[in-house]
Amino acid sequence: MFLLTHPRRNPLRWSLVIFAIASSIILTTVMVSLSAGVRDSSNRTLDRIGADVYVVPKDLNPLLMNLQRFDQGGGILNNLTNSQFPPISYSPRLYDTLFINNTGIDRISEVSAYGIIPSNESDFGQFKVSSGEWFHTIDDPVRNAIFETPEVREGLFTYEVLVSRQLSRNLGIDVGDGIQLSSRVQGNDLMTFNVVGIYSDMLAGQGEGILLHLGELQMIKGSYIQDTLTEILLKMGGEEEVEGLINWSNGENFTYREIVDLHTRDDILGELYGFTSLIDGFSAIVITISILVSLTFLSTILMISIKGMGKEMAMLRAIGFSRWSLMFHLFKESFLNTFLGGIIGLILGVMMVWLLNFMLSGTIQQLPKGFELFSVDIISLMMVIMIFTAISIGAGMVPAVISSFKDPAEAMRGENR
Repeated sequence: MFLLTHPRRNPLRWSLVIFAIASSIILTTVMVSLSAGVRDSSNRTLDRIGADVYVVPKDLNPLLMNLQRFDQGGGILNNLTNSQFPPISYSPRLYDTLFINNTGIDRISEVSAYGIIPSNESDFGQFKVSSGEWFHTIDDPVRNAIFETPEVREGLFTYEVLVSRQLSRNLGIDVGDGIQLSSRVQGNDLMTFNVVGIYSDMLAGQGEGILLHLGELQMIKGSYIQDTLTEILLKMGGEEEVEGLINWSNGENFTYREIVDLHTRDDILGELYGFTSLIDGFSAIVITISILVSLTFLSTILMISIKGMGKEMAMLRAIGFSRWSLMFHLFKESFLNTFLGGIIGLILGVMMVWLLNFMLSGTIQQLPKGFELFSVDIISLMMVIMIFTAISIGAGMVPAVISSFKDPAEAMRGENR
């Protein structure tokens, strides 16, 4: 039985109630899923990479570790591997830019380049071959020679390169093609490399990039003398070794502590959670305002309905309905309306989350592969359910109390006091 918002007798009023509740739940679902999506996706991304410790430039936010470089990478590696807590595997990297030209096509464009040692990188999961092969030469002849002699023969170059899937699509590059790389836009020092594979980057998402041997990138950029790097990934034997290495790096035995910092996986997530806490704070404000608006709107609609149904409710009192029965019935009606609007809003909210992720994944190319800014998990769903339950209780309580305790004789005479 519906007294106040009967779908057939008061379709407009009933529709407004359902719309207000559904809109509030849609907004709540989207807001609570934002920070959850960033946290969940970041955890998955770091798990795929598989590093326990990240060595990055001093005082650099670990989330921006690719934006600066540090020198003396070989010395830092030796210091770390000879410590009391040596890593079980490591991967030095250089992130820089080169200029690329397809062989036979007169067009040069800038491209992101990762210099890696293929054999070391195989222990980590950022780069995955989607077609073709991993490097044929898994060691790094040029880099090995850098530490043995100041002059490196060009004959040590492997001229092997992997291109990202997005770059392959955009430039029409396939396995077996030749591309020309240069450190300058003029292209006076073009060197021809052979594409041996197409890869996917778990961090760069749809970004354009190439992979080549670390020593060869250092030679092309002229940074081999100082052994310039941007990061070093370390995989440790366990949590005790991670903690031990971090503590050791803060002591006098780590001679490069003024150049680089060591960040654990938890450090990076801590920085990220500090950012998402700001999102949570903003979301809480928006959700609170939304709830208050919905609560006020619903209470107002119910109060208007009560005034219009005053005589009918008085007749129910006159034929034997107790105050508590009437109050319970009005509260139940409020709850049913809120429940229906909440279910509709929850379904539409989940669809909105999916749509936002779909749109952003095609718009923001630098998002890591599989990274979702929005995520609806069990905790988020429980929060939404609790919120719209609170709305139903708050919206129905005041009108139910006022109407049920009103004197039937006054209501029959149409007196509103």
